[in-house]
Amino acid sequence: MFIIDKHSGIDWYSFFYLISSIFTFILLLYLGWKKGYPLLSWSLILFTGALFFIIGTKLVTFRREEWALLFREGLFPLTTNRSALGGLLFAILGIELTKSWLKIREFVLDTYVLAVPLGLAIQKPGCLLAGCCFGIPTSLPWGVQYTTGTSVHHHWISGLTPVTEMLTPSLHPVPLYEILVYLLIFVVLIRSGHFLRKPGSRFLLALTLLTFSRFFIEFLRDPVGSVIPGTQFLGLKIIQWVLLVAGIILGSLLVRKLKRGVVRLENYPETNGSMRRKYVLLLLLALLLWAVKDGFSPAEMLVMNIKLLPAVVLFGMDAWIRFTVPRFRVAGIAILNLPLLIMGQSVPTTASSTKHFHSFGTGFTGGYFGETARYNEHEGACGPTYNRKYFEESYAVGSLNYSLHFFTDGYNRITYGATLYGGVVHEHELDQTLSSSHYLLGLHPYFDANARWIGGGIGLNIGRLRYIPTD
Repeated sequence: MFIIDKHSGIDWYSFFYLISSIFTFILLLYLGWKKGYPLLSWSLILFTGALFFIIGTKLVTFRREEWALLFREGLFPLTTNRSALGGLLFAILGIELTKSWLKIREFVLDTYVLAVPLGLAIQKPGCLLAGCCFGIPTSLPWGVQYTTGTSVHHHWISGLTPVTEMLTPSLHPVPLYEILVYLLIFVVLIRSGHFLRKPGSRFLLALTLLTFSRFFIEFLRDPVGSVIPGTQFLGLKIIQWVLLVAGIILGSLLVRKLKRGVVRLENYPETNGSMRRKYVLLLLLALLLWAVKDGFSPAEMLVMNIKLLPAVVLFGMDAWIRFTVPRFRVAGIAILNLPLLIMGQSVPTTASSTKHFHSFGTGFTGGYFGETARYNEHEGACGPTYNRKYFEESYAVGSLNYSLHFFTDGYNRITYGATLYGGVVHEHELDQTLSSSHYLLGLHPYFDANARWIGGGIGLNIGRLRYIPTD
């Protein structure tokens, strides 16, 4: 039997939320790169999915008061209630809308769903430690008890436990069960890849497994620990009936798809028109983020700003290469920074007594130089000599940094942040018409905590960090 105490002062939910969101985002960027997706389009799709996911987790939990505030005053209200099911539905909607706008035909949801169970599994320890979702009483040896100060304890002392009790009864550790189930689903999706070659089959399998797993977990989940009412009908909760029907429909669609022939989807090459569409989409997403910022927590806003950075950097690098007329460069950079200006204003206002501030930094450089490559050493009239090739190199490198700083007890400071840096090297062989471009992209998430006399931190560099010619 385990006891969970909330008096540590650490927001475990936000901590694991940051880890889950950043890790799965990096994973999806890598998977998209491996599959040959255009990185700018893919980063826009991922950002849209993340933004719609957070909005969806909140919208489906709104009560009448929140809906009135949204429609009458145009404010997106802040709520601590969340529903992963609602978030997933809205994420799918956002991804499909983005695909349609960018005229992408490939079924990218087959790639996206790989990160869903893994991300949920990484997030669930935060749910367990925060006590935001909990199970029914149990006598099993791995049950958990919560101390005072947790929402679980408040629920029990409000009617089921005497106020003098410092611990709740032993409860099913529902988040632990979910971790095991989600990791199993992730393994199934990976190992069954050679069976799921038809577009949409992996997506349907993932939704079917997620739906049925949630259906069975609901038997052990306390209705009070869920934002969806636990009203029962014919022995099952209403949400279980919804999950059961949805699971049967999704499973039937999966079986039907596996019996049909493979449909090849054609993806059209990018054009200047598609670049205009991407910039319009980037600007609209930044405006939407600004519009709903009041309803997002600081951790959610930090994640969204980090996920918006790759799209801004990639668009800027591509535009810098395309538009090389010197007199238009200043104007072009000013236009490209408009989404960043809006993004910089997308910081939620909170009533917390903890002092905090946000910092944002950016840098950019570019240039060109000549280079001579020597090869094929051989003996000449005056000693060793070489064949030579002459190249003209141009480069553009940019970096963006966003960090969130918290001050507590006067001298203690905690910082969450990330730096995204990337660039492009354009290589042109002067004696030939051959030219090539090579992209460099890296992400440096970091965390540090500092007291008055001692401090420490941790960080990681991930990405394609250097370019080494192979020919």
